[in-house]
Amino acid sequence: MEGIRNTPLLIQVFLLYFGFASIGLPLPAWVAALATLVINVGAYTAEIMRAGIESIKHGQWEAAECLGLSRAQTYWHVVLLPAMERVYPALTSQFVLLMLATSITSQISAEELTAVANLVQSMTFRAFETYIVVGVFYILLSFVMRFGFWLLGKLIFPRRRRLG
Repeated sequence: MEGIRNTPLLIQVFLLYFGFASIGLPLPAWVAALATLVINVGAYTAEIMRAGIESIKHGQWEAAECLGLSRAQTYWHVVLLPAMERVYPALTSQFVLLMLATSITSQISAEELTAVANLVQSMTFRAFETYIVVGVFYILLSFVMRFGFWLLGKLIFPRRRRLG
């Protein structure tokens, strides 16, 4: 996990895409891009969740044991849900960053918004206008994702809504 979090995403994309091709297993660009993004966000999400789980005080575990909760009930109700509620803003930001990181996959010709912008720019020779439009699209996508995650958070964590 440290190797994933401490290397640039572009290097990871290149290693997966060109590395598999060099051993005779060429991957389509979209498969290499998807796999790299999943592995990368998985490493960061695991670290975020670890921090959330470690934030649960030991007394909570003891209280669950005193109440006679099963191990599964303890993990779900006492550990995972409160930990997830604590780290939900960080997870939201991580998934928005994942959406923004898709632009890096254009370097291996994966078709996404930046790759399409590169194509339009090479056909029209209007780089400034093209990338302004793409920047606006990314900003709109970020706002839509954040709003969607905000709504989802209100549904998943109703207690926070009651507490303000």
